[in-house]
Amino acid sequence: MAALAVAFLGQAAGADEPAMLLSYGGGITLVIVALAFFMRQDAKKDHPSSEN
Repeated sequence: MAALAVAFLGQAAGADEPAMLLSYGGGITLVIVALAFFMRQDAKKDHPSSEN
């Protein structure tokens, strides 16, 4: 995630169009959300809840 943040800051520093920066940031957001989702699913698999 740190690499994505550095890449985004590099784009933000040299961005000519705000709309392009918004779409680039949106793409990074989707990647972070997907990683968080899969990490959460993996954690649930390792530690099943005792509700059953």
